[in-house]
Amino acid sequence: MAANLSFRKLHAVHAWTGVITALVLFVIVLTGAVAVFARVEVAAWADPSIGPRLSEDFRYDATVRAGLERFSRDHGAHGLIIVFPPRPGSGVGHVSIAEGGGHSHDGMVYQYDAGAGGRLRAAKPGDTEILYKTDWTTPLSSFLVHLHTDLWLPAPWGRFATGFLGLTLLISAVSGVVIHRKLFRRMFSFRRGRSRAVTVRELHKTLGVWTLLFNLMIGFTGTLLSFATALLLPAVALVSFGGDMERIEATFVGAGAPSGVYARTADLDGLMRDVGARAPGFQPTIVHLHHFDDAGALVDISGFEPGNASQVKYRYHGASGAFAARLDGISDTAALSKTLALLLGLHFGNFAGPAVKAVWSVLGIVSSLLVLTGMMTWIERRALRAGARARRGHAVLSRLTAGVGFGLPLALAGVFAAAHLTGGPASMAVIQTVFWAGLVLSFCGMLRVRDLRAGMAFGAGVTGMLWLLAPALKATAGGEPFWQAFARLRFAAGVADLVLIGLGVLFMLLALRLARRGTVTHDPLPVGTAPRGPVNQAAE
Repeated sequence: MAANLSFRKLHAVHAWTGVITALVLFVIVLTGAVAVFARVEVAAWADPSIGPRLSEDFRYDATVRAGLERFSRDHGAHGLIIVFPPRPGSGVGHVSIAEGGGHSHDGMVYQYDAGAGGRLRAAKPGDTEILYKTDWTTPLSSFLVHLHTDLWLPAPWGRFATGFLGLTLLISAVSGVVIHRKLFRRMFSFRRGRSRAVTVRELHKTLGVWTLLFNLMIGFTGTLLSFATALLLPAVALVSFGGDMERIEATFVGAGAPSGVYARTADLDGLMRDVGARAPGFQPTIVHLHHFDDAGALVDISGFEPGNASQVKYRYHGASGAFAARLDGISDTAALSKTLALLLGLHFGNFAGPAVKAVWSVLGIVSSLLVLTGMMTWIERRALRAGARARRGHAVLSRLTAGVGFGLPLALAGVFAAAHLTGGPASMAVIQTVFWAGLVLSFCGMLRVRDLRAGMAFGAGVTGMLWLLAPALKATAGGEPFWQAFARLRFAAGVADLVLIGLGVLFMLLALRLARRGTVTHDPLPVGTAPRGPVNQAAE
């Protein structure tokens, strides 16, 4: 009796943990499957200028010194300096300078446009966080990454939300193993054809078996990464260092304190060339200048090496320009930074090239289906035991599930199709507008359509057409079709086109399959249908 009670409690934990967060968790998991390719492959597809070479027109040293001269005249003493390099093929970069000798990542931002005769203009203060989100790659890539990592919610609430969702995924995976006691015995068995409810339930259990280890890892690493950046690091800074930024920087970054002795920092363009010689094809994403023009200055050049999507850092002594170290994390001496770097590589599959990222992406897609089938199973089971009024409530929840389940792929397809509507890479404003409009329209359409299956078929058809349209629009907007991309050895862009075409065909086939089946009304079960006996939870 006690064992049966414990089982019921675990079953309730598994069910309600999933139900409460299922729709948002579906967004996180599916966008994660796309985000693993965002920095390199999606960027190469979205912007034909993306390549392995640095922009030859951008001058790092001149940009920093011009910005510093203007900052010193207007604000006085400077602190940490951050350079956001231009995207390859672009001459527009940014330099952020902290005020009052501080180490904050928020300061006055200056934009340098090499293509406009080296014009330097001041942007409004506080733009540094936006640059972290949008300037290191294409707007499309930035949108996908930050939709996954923080749902585009303001800091730190976005990381709190994704951390909580990672925790629910972890709890659901662990409780699912416990309650489905014959799970591994059914690893290669699948019962189908008995009824739609049984098919969905069997699919949920089968997907759960094959993605179990992946979901445990993703839930664990995602929770740690989100809470570490939003909660753990600030707490450590406050409790262990009393908010002393110089001690924090010395401990975690290894920059130490300024010496107070003037020494002109080495030519930054020479350091960038040295990095390129040490790692041919290196793509810089950000440059930190600690104690600029001080004898204790350090220059940290972070970016991505070819064939290794994990970010690395090249460190130089600022005064002499001598190479100091190649770092895989924030610092070789900081165990926490090495742990975070390991978690990032494991979470995004950035440790063994494109093949592992492809496996991670497929497992992410399967895990998103696991979330949807779990929600569908819960709705079916509850509707069987509910009265007519409660059953209508479950019907609304069923439609909400369909709206998100079909709406998110439609919105993502719309974003890719709109990526080249403006004759070049679309702006962040265009991407965000298209995405949220597509999601809301699908959401409302599933709530209002009379025949739910016809609505799902229509949504799948539109999604398929948008996926097929994306490569065509890119080619007509001055991009390159996939055969030209392969001929120019731009394999990432060519493979991306083929993947989009494959997704288009897949969704068109899904639309045809749904259209051939019978009508599904607004209720998961016809009103008045009697429950077919108690549900055997042990069989679940």
